Amino acid sequence: MEKRSYRKVLLVDDEKPHRDLVRISLKGKSVTIRELSSGQGFHEVIKEFDPDLLLIDFQMPDKDGLTLCQELKEYNEKVHVILLSSDKNAKIEESLNQIGISDCWSKPITPAELRERLSCWVN
Repeated sequence: MEKRSYRKVLLVDDEKPHRDLVRISLKGKSVTIRELSSGQGFHEVIKEFDPDLLLIDFQMPDKDGLTLCQELKEYNEKVHVILLSSDKNAKIEESLNQIGISDCWSKPITPAELRERLSCWVN
């Protein structure tokens, strides 16, 4: 995979420990991170912050990650999305491929694995 340099990362995850893990894994990188703990305010933050890369949890209480991705792709196809799922399966992957999601990573993910995977996206 060609290394890309993303400056703005939006993280949407209802689990604070996971948001902390991602933030720590991006420490020292040349990025600005915004965090949401749910899908509330998602579209407003997208419009205002204009992220280059989104990391979205698949399972959240109000709106799941797939729904957010479908809504996002209706009006912003340039942003790259990585979905994080503790229940990754063929049906989820097929749905993601249909709407053009960049990647889906399984949770839980170790800090070392997360740093390694993110290094392909940010520097």
